[in-house]
Amino acid sequence: MKSLYENLPVDFLARFYYEIRKNIKKRVLSEAMYFELDLIEKAAKNKGITIEELHKYLFVH
Repeated sequence: MKSLYENLPVDFLARFYYEIRKNIKKRVLSEAMYFELDLIEKAAKNKGITIEELHKYLFVH
């Protein structure tokens, strides 16, 4: 079964990933959100994009 993230464009994936990580570090979101990060990482991988590329995509585009 595909996650919601599978259907999002790469720029949205990058933004979601960045915001979730930022809010976990600020303790605005719980550590349970790491599950969401995993789903985003899997969706990126299915699109042929690594997490490092996702970070670059966010700051280049």
